[in-house]
Amino acid sequence: MNATEVGTQLVAFCKEGKYEEVYGALYSPEIVSIEASGPNREYRGFEGIKAKNDWWEATFEVLGMEVVGPYPHGEDEFAVRFIMETKHRESGEVNKTDEVAVYELKDGKIVKEKFYYSE
Repeated sequence: MNATEVGTQLVAFCKEGKYEEVYGALYSPEIVSIEASGPNREYRGFEGIKAKNDWWEATFEVLGMEVVGPYPHGEDEFAVRFIMETKHRESGEVNKTDEVAVYELKDGKIVKEKFYYSE
């Protein structure tokens, strides 16, 4: 699959709330996920992604999310925009986040994702 096809599927899964399906269907086992900041910026493989997602779900409640895209760049890259309202579970603080994720493909699977957002 090319960037448009993979990106379209990723956006559809996200809009349906099928986040676990994304990994099995679209991600390479060699996935590298890189955050813009934080103590743990880089996660590798499905185990790393799972650890990151477990932390996220334990820390934040998603109150609303809009997923926009994909924005293809050639055959092997695309971007997706995530606009979220989240609540920090411990403090109760509510924040809005506008985030762009850039995805790289190899052999039709996502091998790298990088997240860009303002703090």
